[in-house]
Amino acid sequence: MAPNPSQPQTAELFRPRLDEQINMKHPLVKLAELIDWAEIERTFGVSFTSSRGR
Repeated sequence: MAPNPSQPQTAELFRPRLDEQINMKHPLVKLAELIDWAEIERTFGVSFTSSRGR
């Protein structure tokens, strides 16, 4: 039997966004802005599938 789909919780509406929680001046955040994520996705994306499970 499959689990019931989870219902959205009202509290989710009031949670702060991630970019409001982290320090946008942190060195790792700045580094992440310099990375070409599209190139990484093109290079390594062929090795992974978007389906669930095996």
